[in-house]
Amino acid sequence: MVFLGAKDCKGLDDEFHITAISLEEYKRNMEYLTASLIRGGKKLILVTIPDVDNVRLKTYLPANNLCYNQKRIDQTNEFLRDLARRKEIELVDFSAEIRAQREDVLEKDGLHLNSKGQTILCELLLRILP
Repeated sequence: MVFLGAKDCKGLDDEFHITAISLEEYKRNMEYLTASLIRGGKKLILVTIPDVDNVRLKTYLPANNLCYNQKRIDQTNEFLRDLARRKEIELVDFSAEIRAQREDVLEKDGLHLNSKGQTILCELLLRILP
């Protein structure tokens, strides 16, 4: 299971929103990672990343000058969906499932999954695991 990219959507909370790595670098890294694993005969499952609640994150960590860019999260997930289609990799669209939920799926920090979010992810994975 490859569930990577949320931290790469984090950047400075200012007008520049500088991130640790660019979207292009993330894409290149994921292309390399998936190609390497496929060449090694591994069965992959890609998982889209959930949204982050920046208001709660700022409340939980007020001194933190970082936030998560929703546009970057959406672009990351679109890339993951495309990568899965192109390479015929199984995809768990966790982001879409989370957005469809009426219940809160994040811890009080607005970033990490609470037990409900963890349960949803497990249920989605169990649907496709042999």
